[in-house]
Amino acid sequence: MMTRRVAHYYPFLIAFLMILIPPTFGLWRLSVDNETIISPGNVFELGVFRGTSSFSGSEYYYLGIWFKRFPRIIVWVANGDTPLYNSTAFLKISGSHLYLLNVTGGLVWQANATIQDPFSGESVVAELLDSGNFVVRYANNSKPDGILWQSFDYPTDTLLPGMELGLFLQGAFQRKSLTSWAGPGDPANGRFTYGVDTRKDNFLESLIYDEYYVETARLEPSYAKIFRTYSNNQRVSCSLRTSINASYYAALRLSYDGVLRWWEWSPKAREMNSLWVLPDEDCDKYNECGPNARCFMSPLKACECLEGFHMSLSDGKEMGYVQNGCLRKSQLNCSVNHVFRKLPNAKLPRIDDDNMVEMSLGLEQCQEKCLKNCSCTAFANMEIPNGGSGCVTWVGDLNDIRTYQQQLLGQDFYLKVVPTHLVG
Repeated sequence: MMTRRVAHYYPFLIAFLMILIPPTFGLWRLSVDNETIISPGNVFELGVFRGTSSFSGSEYYYLGIWFKRFPRIIVWVANGDTPLYNSTAFLKISGSHLYLLNVTGGLVWQANATIQDPFSGESVVAELLDSGNFVVRYANNSKPDGILWQSFDYPTDTLLPGMELGLFLQGAFQRKSLTSWAGPGDPANGRFTYGVDTRKDNFLESLIYDEYYVETARLEPSYAKIFRTYSNNQRVSCSLRTSINASYYAALRLSYDGVLRWWEWSPKAREMNSLWVLPDEDCDKYNECGPNARCFMSPLKACECLEGFHMSLSDGKEMGYVQNGCLRKSQLNCSVNHVFRKLPNAKLPRIDDDNMVEMSLGLEQCQEKCLKNCSCTAFANMEIPNGGSGCVTWVGDLNDIRTYQQQLLGQDFYLKVVPTHLVG
């Protein structure tokens, strides 16, 4: 049975009314701030919250779950890509299905659960658990085998204790991963995902930007302490080792800018604290300085245009530093004899479908190949993790470049430059 706590606000009185509604034919009204569903132990709250589109700036509304004590930390969103246009919505159970309806009764989102025996006559209920899991289950069976649908199977940007990320064989393979928001207040699907990387023998987790591999989580002591991994012929998964209760909250959250944070709360702290962050350096964030610029730590983050480039006009001369990337001073031209500037200790730019990778070419052959291609902007003799090396060439903008102070962390990278634009 679902329990709803409704708050009516008056100038000198706050009255809380507990309402029990028959869930088989349930229709629950939810609205911003004063009509929500609360888990039995007051750990989590489900309701409607405000969001702002990162594209239009318009205000929309979403069904979500958050910590009751910390309502700003939203851990799950039902309709991130299909927002509500009004601050009031309705949840309805019909058969085994859960529907989110707008004020006019229009369907916004639905959760489809399959009843094993549709003729059994068993009633179905929806319930928000103290784990943060929103479930549709048989009314007479609160055990895991009685759950027909659960929000834990559809993570958004937050991993809670009890949830799993990974690859699961459930009829067909299902991948569960975290997906960032599109913006700081926009829960639409963003450009970063975080999940299990099955390409690696030890199934380390990977951060992906637009299907581009960005960062592998490093198994530092603090990281390994909170994660467990598991694999068999049915699944490859990772989950949190800890659990949530009334006196301890924890969550792993992927922010809209691709930063992964581990949050914890305990009675001693009396607040949510971010205990570690990945990436832990600003220059490890994807394309932190924009296209055609390099990021380096000295000791704080700094951005610098590559040779042959100048600051983007959107940065403005008065700012005096690179923020939105750099533009070429003059376009490459086959009639000009170009030269190459070596950038040592570099993280190579983003490699995607436009890049040419040839394993059989050495460094000199790679340089010659780039010289003959008028569109080639750079090349490198890329080191392969399992041994060997190959020639990779770039065309167009160069994204996500950083250089390291330590010599062993990066690779040599060769930038094609017009000779008159060389510095020093």
